[in-house]
Amino acid sequence: MNRLETMQVPSGRILYPVDLELLKEWHRVGLVAYSETPFTLKSGEKSHVYVRAREDLTENPDVLDDTGAAILQKARRLLVANYDNRRPYFLGLPTAGTPLADAAS
Repeated sequence: MNRLETMQVPSGRILYPVDLELLKEWHRVGLVAYSETPFTLKSGEKSHVYVRAREDLTENPDVLDDTGAAILQKARRLLVANYDNRRPYFLGLPTAGTPLADAAS
């Protein structure tokens, strides 16, 4: 299998293997969709990628756990990079954010 080591996205951000694996999981469960025909977003913009952020990840606990771990890891990296020794706390906005905040905590 030909695996990408990294990928730069249009925003300029570099995605690493752990990010790419999480994207694959999101695609597998339908959280992220790709189409040759662009989706029309609420803003009117067109995109070939659509994120269904309101999908309930509780039906996919493995993906929910991996997503929560990624959120926690990112929060910890930001705290360390800013020499901030506070402990991160997470709060989810009902209803889509609650399982993610729970998984990250």
